[in-house]
Amino acid sequence: MRSNEWEILELSSTGTITRPGRTFTMGRAIVGEIAFTRDGKIGAVAQDDGSVGIFKLDDVGTPTVLHAMFKGDFYANKVVAAPDGNLFILDNQWRENGGGIYRLSIDCNDNVTDGGLRAASRLPAGVGFRTDGTAVLAAVNIGSSPEAGSEAHLLDWGGGTPAVLASTDLFPEDMAIMGGVAVSTSGSTLFVGDTSGFSSAPNSVVIADLVDNTFGDKQRIDVEDPMAIVVDPERDQALVASGFGDAVFVLDKPSTMWRSREVTYVGGKPQLPSGMTVVTAGSLRGRILLAELSGVRQLRFTATGVEDLGRFTIGMAIEDSTGAIGVTP
Repeated sequence: MRSNEWEILELSSTGTITRPGRTFTMGRAIVGEIAFTRDGKIGAVAQDDGSVGIFKLDDVGTPTVLHAMFKGDFYANKVVAAPDGNLFILDNQWRENGGGIYRLSIDCNDNVTDGGLRAASRLPAGVGFRTDGTAVLAAVNIGSSPEAGSEAHLLDWGGGTPAVLASTDLFPEDMAIMGGVAVSTSGSTLFVGDTSGFSSAPNSVVIADLVDNTFGDKQRIDVEDPMAIVVDPERDQALVASGFGDAVFVLDKPSTMWRSREVTYVGGKPQLPSGMTVVTAGSLRGRILLAELSGVRQLRFTATGVEDLGRFTIGMAIEDSTGAIGVTP
């Protein structure tokens, strides 16, 4: 039942989802998020075979495929958009096998090239950006960072090769397989999930304070299979998608300690939630789109947590199962 079909959904300013019937074909991506250039015109996503699918949207949302399966010197695990609009590829392998951060270059004529390796890294799983020009990478190592015993690295992202400012150990048992990664909008908090099925410790999300150019206190909260994390654009809180747990959890800090609360669902629990993205501008700022087995669930951040707004069903047959998701800026 493998499918290479992609579909454009329309999201109105009031939050209504419709299906205008615009489909296109690229490679297959059953989980993850689509990254967009800052103008929202070009989207790119890591696909199951390590290639990157790249498409363009015109002013009315009609798609044109630029590359169905773009391949370079990388094996793409994730595509991320930096604040300046540049797209970067994370190759989640050992650095001896090409693991690292690569740049995806797109010129003004929409020509796409492999921009080359920006920094060698071992098992880079996710990156979050701060407004001061620094970034936090979840990886076993990068550049001159320690070879073992650290899973998070604060980087000076500007210029050429990212410079390591600080590193810290998140998972002392060193058997973590890192899933969701996010940095709070304020830049003061890092969230990293562990989805490992081999560790002696249960799956969890580690929450680490970011103080200037270093790491501060950490707290660990058990969450099964935390494969995706998004943050509130207004407040220091996050939403975690538990893939095998068929659940989503709010992480917030009402006092001195972080806590986890399962969302109250509309129309039943999510099924195999995977990709998740959040609207950061406009009338829907704080609106979350969550891909699950049979459709797209909408939720929204509020002052007291997260409200479930219900699921838009794509279909109940196997061929209707959803995969990677993204929302244009």
